Amino acid sequence: MEVITSTLMDDKMLTDNLDLFGTIMGDVVVPAPFKLEVKGRIQGNVTIEKGATVVVEGAIIGDVKNAGYLEIYGVFHGEIEDCGGETIVDDSAMML
Repeated sequence: MEVITSTLMDDKMLTDNLDLFGTIMGDVVVPAPFKLEVKGRIQGNVTIEKGATVVVEGAIIGDVKNAGYLEIYGVFHGEIEDCGGETIVDDSAMML
């Protein structure tokens, strides 16, 4: 499992499961079978491919294309494009 605790100023394609405690300033692609746990912040667009999982406890500021599985507990500011995926929004989530 990869862990990011600092700021990454670039796009990111996952090649392993990722715990994000820091910030990614760029677009993120999550391919199967990987899982991204956002406890920090992504400022950019996120693509969730079929078979991939994203759990947002921190914040995403950008749009999401979801063909996989998305759970939102934190802050989300953008649009979600349903590409055949499943999206769960918790009552505690802030959808801006």
